[in-house]
Amino acid sequence: MVKFELHMNSKFNNLISEQKITHEAEKILLDVMKAIRYHATRLAPVDTGDLRKSLEVVPDYPASVIRVTDGVSYGVHQEYGTYKMRAQPFMRPAKDIAIKLDFPKIVKKYGKS
Repeated sequence: MVKFELHMNSKFNNLISEQKITHEAEKILLDVMKAIRYHATRLAPVDTGDLRKSLEVVPDYPASVIRVTDGVSYGVHQEYGTYKMRAQPFMRPAKDIAIKLDFPKIVKKYGKS
């Protein structure tokens, strides 16, 4: 299994005293992780399609940790390769694409500049 996590650490939570701001931060993180899942689904190698179908966003509430994970045992081998197989990264490039393309739009959506 390969997973990517975003953490909203306790220092960040302590600095934000208003529930509304914390809730908006959680929504932003969740939207970013959904974007990462979308791009990972597009980039994941396909044989049977099980890897793509297994990708999911797994939030904890309150959203201090949000994960994009796969539900197959071989996702990590696809991402990093093995001595017998070249890597076919899909999660790390998905994160890079989402941060570059989607994050600014998501922040703007919630009225931040």
